[in-house]
Amino acid sequence: MANTQSAAEMLIKLGLTDKMVGVAALYGTVTPDVADDFAKIPVLSKDYVGKELVVGASPDLVLGRGDLFADADWGVGTVDGLNDMNIRTFLQTTNHQGTLDSLYNDIAQLGQIFDVQDNAAKFTESLKARVEAIKSSVADQSEHRFAYIVPATEDTITVSSMHNDTYQLDALSLLKLKNTFDGVQGEVSVEQLITANPDYLLLSAYAGSPDIDKLIQNLYANPALQSMNAIKNKQIYVTDFSQFWGYGYQILDGIEKMEQEMKANPIK
Repeated sequence: MANTQSAAEMLIKLGLTDKMVGVAALYGTVTPDVADDFAKIPVLSKDYVGKELVVGASPDLVLGRGDLFADADWGVGTVDGLNDMNIRTFLQTTNHQGTLDSLYNDIAQLGQIFDVQDNAAKFTESLKARVEAIKSSVADQSEHRFAYIVPATEDTITVSSMHNDTYQLDALSLLKLKNTFDGVQGEVSVEQLITANPDYLLLSAYAGSPDIDKLIQNLYANPALQSMNAIKNKQIYVTDFSQFWGYGYQILDGIEKMEQEMKANPIK
């Protein structure tokens, strides 16, 4: 059982569609190349799923985001609790202080667990090739700074310091993007955002999120933000939830999309 959409898509890439008895947390867009296979997987919940439904699917193993292994309405149950029921667990290492290397290691381990080592090796090689292509594409570009806006509502500005989001930050570094609030813990105020003056603002869209287009319009129109480079230069970019917060290979899809959009709208 995959506790997120992104984890299920990764298993599909390894040729394991027929092994899955359930998936949950469908907050992003399923990529076209796995859509047919994804449609074959039983959906336990479109939202984060609780332990009862997970156990009811009778999985041998529950796999996915580590922070979802909890006894809560949104959690699949604790590792110890599931193990006591003879259900094994695999927590993606991308979710806790992870990097792209964590992704490669997860894929290698899944290859061993399911005896699909060749599929895992080929998949990892393809991902590493994409990483190198991104690096090569931006090799001559200067480093820029970004800030991440949490889409809480269309009418508010909520800034994340991304202090613990090492997986996302590692991927963004491929584009020579540096976190404006690197090292900052706790809340970031709008005043701090204005003073820091990032070159780019990033957001993510998810199923049920506020109207992203309206949020962007409000950001561009906000009188208090007019001195910011990201606002003056129209440099706001949106990623799909699964491509940014899914902790899977899909983050490269989001990075490649962002690369193309930024090249089409260069900072002058």
